[in-house]
Amino acid sequence: MTYVIYILLIVSCLLMLGGCKGEALDPLANAPTLWIEQVYPDTVRQFQDSITLILGYEDPNGDLGSIDPNDRTLWVKDSRLPEGDLYHVKPIVPTGDEIHIRGTIRIGIRPPFLLGSAGLERIVLSAKIRDQEGVWSEEVSAFPIWVIE
Repeated sequence: MTYVIYILLIVSCLLMLGGCKGEALDPLANAPTLWIEQVYPDTVRQFQDSITLILGYEDPNGDLGSIDPNDRTLWVKDSRLPEGDLYHVKPIVPTGDEIHIRGTIRIGIRPPFLLGSAGLERIVLSAKIRDQEGVWSEEVSAFPIWVIE
């Protein structure tokens, strides 16, 4: 008798799992995607030349950005520093709409400075973006940039 109960429990569990939608099983199915489009210049003078970072993005449900200007959803990090900087991204589609989006974001980064006493340092910029559900994209990195005196 207990053997039959165990089989019924196993079959019930399998039927419940089979009825689940794929989205519920994979919370990252709607995760945003980020890539480096362009970074320039490849050499900057400390305290003088700013860096332009152009990121490409794609989001299956279009929930990138936030109407709250204090909500920082874009993270950019200089490889020489322990912490990254956070930026605000405005909503790309109206709140509540679900639409597949793809585009670019341009970021101006203030002129970097040398941390050491050498007249040359190499930095690599990394970035990731978070959607309104709190899901971060994979971190992406650009090619090296040289900072000179």
